[in-house]
Amino acid sequence: MRKLVAQKTDCQTSMIMAALLYIATNVAVVAWLTSGQRLYRSFLLQAPSPPITVWQAVFMVLVADSVVRFCCLAPKLLVVAAMQSWGGSSHGSRNVRRQARLLTLLEYLSGVYRAVVPIPVWYTYLLTCTLNNVFCALLAGFYLTFKGYGLLQQGQLVLVAAKLVLRTGALYGRYLGKAEANNACCPICQVRSIC
Repeated sequence: MRKLVAQKTDCQTSMIMAALLYIATNVAVVAWLTSGQRLYRSFLLQAPSPPITVWQAVFMVLVADSVVRFCCLAPKLLVVAAMQSWGGSSHGSRNVRRQARLLTLLEYLSGVYRAVVPIPVWYTYLLTCTLNNVFCALLAGFYLTFKGYGLLQQGQLVLVAAKLVLRTGALYGRYLGKAEANNACCPICQVRSIC
């Protein structure tokens, strides 16, 4: 995926569909292998049934994060396929910019979701660990506070990316006005044009 976007090369739709099938197959295999541990609850942001050990929490978070990271490739692949089918060649500057904005928004959204997925697991572990109940509640409170602050920062990035996707026109600078166009001088370098 990174190679396709970085090189700005066209990819056949069949290759994109094969990548989507590969993602779906891998997610299905992981779901089947971990069906006894009910990891799907993590994706639905439900807390696991307590008590859980620290190793169970680490395993659940690692597997859920890797599956979510892998699943977040699917919308990006769909954006690349849609931009190719709607815009023809992906080499047009507007199409490339639009695709870059959409991919940036999807990346920030996937980052927010990846940050939210482990919250129920760690919150359940911190509340049910065998330490003093007051200490457990303090740890859970600190965890939620720090996680909330991080999510607030990521949410601000998502809003900026969403504004860029919805914005039309130039991302920076301003358009040339009539007075500047009639003045035979370049507004950037102030050199007289020959035209």
